[in-house]
Amino acid sequence: MKRVLIEPHYFGSLEYYSLLAQYDSLLVEVSQHYSKQTYKNRCELLTTQGVNALTIPVHYTNRTLLKDVKIDYTQRWVKVHLGLIKAAYGKSAFFDFFFPEIEDLLKKQNTFLCDLTLDAMQLVVKNLQLKIK
Repeated sequence: MKRVLIEPHYFGSLEYYSLLAQYDSLLVEVSQHYSKQTYKNRCELLTTQGVNALTIPVHYTNRTLLKDVKIDYTQRWVKVHLGLIKAAYGKSAFFDFFFPEIEDLLKKQNTFLCDLTLDAMQLVVKNLQLKIK
């Protein structure tokens, strides 16, 4: 059995999932200190206007562990993310099939960033039909 230790990414890149597809099992590292400017709370969409970064606002301090970082729902980021996803991919094949799951995921309002990113990873792994534990 091939395993890899990874950090969770918010809707990781194609390269991220290409790497994960090479393994049977994942160990997700959530006990490291949270750091800014990473893909732990951001992703990028390719739109007609170029690359658009989506960022989840979070509450943390310099010594906060990733598993303890809380999502800030006082900002309208869920509505913004869903709107940008719809604008960028709304006319794509199978959009109507995949979008409701993404919408449900973002509207779930997980308290912790880690829970949201793990849910997003599981959603992508399921829809890519990867056999990863």
